[in-house]
Amino acid sequence: MNRRRFLKYASATAAIVGGSAIGLNYYLRQSRSKVTPMTSTTVASQMATTTSPFTTPTQTVELASLNGRLFFDYNGNGVQDTGEPAVAGALVQLKDNTGMVVAETLTDSSGDYKLEDVKTGSYRLRVGVDHFSDKQFTYMCTSPDEFRAVTEDYHLSLQENVNMDIGLMEGFLTLPLSSETDFSIDRFYDWDPDPEKSLWWNGMSGNDPWNHPGIDYRAREGEYVVAAAPAIFEAQNTGHDVAGALYAYLTHPSLSSWTFYNHLSEVLVTPGAVKRGDKIAKTGSSGAAYPHLHFGSCKKIGDYVVWLEPYKTLFEIDDARSGYWAQKEHEEYDWIKVPLDENPYVGNSWTKLDDPQHAIPV
Repeated sequence: MNRRRFLKYASATAAIVGGSAIGLNYYLRQSRSKVTPMTSTTVASQMATTTSPFTTPTQTVELASLNGRLFFDYNGNGVQDTGEPAVAGALVQLKDNTGMVVAETLTDSSGDYKLEDVKTGSYRLRVGVDHFSDKQFTYMCTSPDEFRAVTEDYHLSLQENVNMDIGLMEGFLTLPLSSETDFSIDRFYDWDPDPEKSLWWNGMSGNDPWNHPGIDYRAREGEYVVAAAPAIFEAQNTGHDVAGALYAYLTHPSLSSWTFYNHLSEVLVTPGAVKRGDKIAKTGSSGAAYPHLHFGSCKKIGDYVVWLEPYKTLFEIDDARSGYWAQKEHEEYDWIKVPLDENPYVGNSWTKLDDPQHAIPV
C-alpha cells in the first residue's frame, strides 16, 4: 500500500477528523428533527359524514389531498426552471406510519400527481424512480436548502390540502464557483497510486509531484466560491493549513460528508445553515503559486477521512485503482490509498447542470 506525505491539506483533514465525532452526531440529530420544508395552500379540508336511516350521524372524518409535480432538477434548487423536464410515469405513494400504502398514483405527462380524499394525519411520501433506464435519479429536494436520497421518505403532516413539488437529481453537487466566474480546470482527482504519475477521470495521464485528492479550478483572485450543496458551517470549520493556505469546509449531514475549499483569500460564510449556491468565500493564492480553488469531497469511513472522486470515471476501475486517497486518524501527514468494497460517490455526485462528461481539462 503506497504512502505519500501530503502537507498541503493535512492540517485541514485533521480538523475535519477531530470535529467529526461530536459535530456530526449533533448535526445528524438536528437533521432528523428538522421540519421538512413544503409549500401549503390554505384550502378548507373536505368533510365526509356517514349517515344511516337507523342511526344518528356518526363521527365526521376530515379529508385532504396532496398534489404536486416531479421534475428533473438540473441545478438542485427545488424549483422547475426553464428547460428542466417533467418526470412522467413515476410512482408516488402515501404510506401511514406502519408502512401501509393508503394512496398511490403515477405522474402524468406533465409530471403532475394528485392523491385525493385522504384522511388527515401523519404520513410518509415515497417516490419510486428506480425503473428509469435513461436516468439515474439518486437525490431529491423541495428547496435549495435540503436534499435527500430518493430511497428516503418525506415525512409530512397532512392536515389540509398540500402542494409539494419535488426536484429529482442524478447527483447532489453543483460547481463550487459562481456562475459568472471564468475558470479552467488544472488538475483532477488522481487515481494513479504512483506519486510521480497521475490519472484523471477521463483517462488522461500526466506527471505530478504528488497524489492529488481533489480538483483544482483556476480562476482570478477574488472570485466568489459558493456552497456546492446544502450544509452546516461552524466557526472552527476554517483555518490555515501547514502550507499557509486558508481553507473552509462545510458539513453535509444528510450524507455524513464534507466539502472542502482551499487556497482562499477570504472566508465570507458565518456559522449556521448554508444553502446550495450561497457565497461562502473568495478565491485566492494562499499557500499556492497562483490563484485557484482546490475543491474536495470527503467522508468519514471507519478510521479514515476518505477523499472521494466526484466525477464519473470514463475508464474501468481495476483492483489497483479501486480505492481512494485517505488519511488515517491521528496520522495527519500520511496519505494512503484505501481500497473500499463500494465506491460511494463514483458516478453519482454532480447534478445534470455540471455533467462531468462535458468537462474538458486544459
